[in-house]
Amino acid sequence: MMDRRLTHAFADQARAQAFGQLRARCEQPDTPASTDASLANLYHLRRNLDAAIQHYECVLRLAYGQAGWHCTLAKLLAQADRVGEALQEAEICLRLREDFAPAKRLIEILSVQRHPGGHRPRANSITQVSGRP
Repeated sequence: MMDRRLTHAFADQARAQAFGQLRARCEQPDTPASTDASLANLYHLRRNLDAAIQHYECVLRLAYGQAGWHCTLAKLLAQADRVGEALQEAEICLRLREDFAPAKRLIEILSVQRHPGGHRPRANSITQVSGRP
């Protein structure tokens, strides 16, 4: 029993140290976007949505063309009840990758949440982004 607690304590300490090192690395000016994305993902895993969103926004300033990161940001914004912003990010995904199924699905879900009862906005978000009726 004591060995298990000690092992967990060491593991927690190692995770905290690695997290601190990653944060320090991300403060460097030459940090690759993928490193910042890793930090954003860790914030999400730690249930710190605000920090995760903030870091994904920074990541996308460095690597705007990454549809997957836009989609991840859209999901985080939706979790934070920032539906309008989430829809915008999902639409960016579809501009970058017209066939990106996770973004299409997210737009469908968020549109229904935003306009319950099947009432959709006059301009259908999916049509605007993909150019298809």
